[in-house]
Amino acid sequence: MDKLWLGFVVGHVALFAVFVFGAARIRNRSRWLLVKKLSLLGSALVLLSLTFEIVFSFFVTQSTGQGFVLVSQRWWQRYWKPLNSHGYRDKEITAGDVDGKKVLWVVGDSFVAGQGINRAEDRFSNILQRDLGQDWVVVNIAKCGWNTGQELDAMRQYPHKPHAIVLSYLVNDIDGVAENLGVLSNAAFQPTRVEKLLQHSYYLNYLYYRFFRFRSAVDSYLDYLKRCYDSGEVWQAHQQELVAVAAEARKLEAPLIVLLFPIPQDVEGSRPHLDKVAAVMTEHGAATLDVAKLLAGRSPRDMIVNAMDGHPNEAVNRDVADALLPMIKGLRLSTARLD
Repeated sequence: MDKLWLGFVVGHVALFAVFVFGAARIRNRSRWLLVKKLSLLGSALVLLSLTFEIVFSFFVTQSTGQGFVLVSQRWWQRYWKPLNSHGYRDKEITAGDVDGKKVLWVVGDSFVAGQGINRAEDRFSNILQRDLGQDWVVVNIAKCGWNTGQELDAMRQYPHKPHAIVLSYLVNDIDGVAENLGVLSNAAFQPTRVEKLLQHSYYLNYLYYRFFRFRSAVDSYLDYLKRCYDSGEVWQAHQQELVAVAAEARKLEAPLIVLLFPIPQDVEGSRPHLDKVAAVMTEHGAATLDVAKLLAGRSPRDMIVNAMDGHPNEAVNRDVADALLPMIKGLRLSTARLD
């Protein structure tokens, strides 16, 4: 039994003992009634806390954008599947699966992997597979937390060559080079003593991050991203990564579409950053789709998975797939690659 659970039980027993033994020693009736009320109130609060703890420990399942929220651990265990031999949340794709088919890579981070999306079938890559039909094989190449450099490495290593590529770009993809250059996020999680204690209680942990820590972390992280894009050194290094992605697509003879995702909680604030990326990718031959325009005017709560998970929900995934479909169908694929 967890120490905090044991504390709940011990606290209940202690309050009951105060009521039984303490009351017997108090002769003054008014004081006896006060002890009785306080003991019963304390006992009720302890029992209520224990009930909440049981409910949150065994029955509450919710995706969050922060791995240290305890209720999210059950979500990962229940929904993060299937996983293939590459470690991607996708089915296993063999040489036989792609033989005679057009192959579309969808490359990115958690927005592509589908964090917060319970069913992998509801991600935009899976929707594209259904909409494009049997002539295509759509491959999901993504892991949570990836930046542009890691996505480029994955493109260079994946065995089944593409006929077309969709790169999902999120404004935080700059943070790989930023960290290498010593520009660190002031939103990095360094747990305090209180936060360490809350790791022993599912429901107190949830309430704390739901109503306090999550909101402050988002605001701080947005400030950090602005510093990254405003830094000439960081932006120059990131440009080199973006150019390398475009060069890799040309090497593979696969047209490239760059999907430009804003932070859903700050769509307008993301626009200047995405515009800079769009200019670079367009200059190097890629087509772009600005998701910020698709989401303009929507409330953040209508775009994200839940109040603690800022990843795009199923509705946004559907809209993105609908916008991408005509772009993919209109691509001029290499005739050499189709033979």
